[in-house]
Amino acid sequence: MDAKLWVCGTNDRSRIESLAFRIWKPAFRDILPPDRLDYLFEWMYAPEKLEQQLADNDTRFYLLLHNGQDIGYAQLLFLDDHTKLEKLYVDQAFRKRKLGLWFLNALVGEVRARGFNVIRLQVNRANITAIDFYRKFGFTTIASKDFDVGEGHVMDDFVMEWRANQN
Repeated sequence: MDAKLWVCGTNDRSRIESLAFRIWKPAFRDILPPDRLDYLFEWMYAPEKLEQQLADNDTRFYLLLHNGQDIGYAQLLFLDDHTKLEKLYVDQAFRKRKLGLWFLNALVGEVRARGFNVIRLQVNRANITAIDFYRKFGFTTIASKDFDVGEGHVMDDFVMEWRANQN
């Protein structure tokens, strides 16, 4: 498997935007209504928001490269007592090849290298494929929450957690 983890810098914004447009919208097209899909995409991937996050010392973006091609992206937020996996997406054309598993294991390595042993994430309750993927990796559901993201839009998510001593 020719996979590589790329740690993003401030000059990688366009690569993240390109991947997000190619991967994120299709991933949620069957889960979210069009107005909510557009709102959330703009809310998460506005250029100024990405620039701010890329410059933040507590946030890291990563790309998954396969044979030199950008095929996935992730975002980790390093908090006081745990790391939050904000985003983890792999291009649909490259799924079922264990690349997502490789990517998540590489991210766990990044988390552990910073001294963290707990990863939390939010996943849409209707995203069964992602929920199953995380459960197989060892994540457990610790809460079910609705998050108001403005303008009448709510993210209805499970909060999942992985602990180093589980694996």
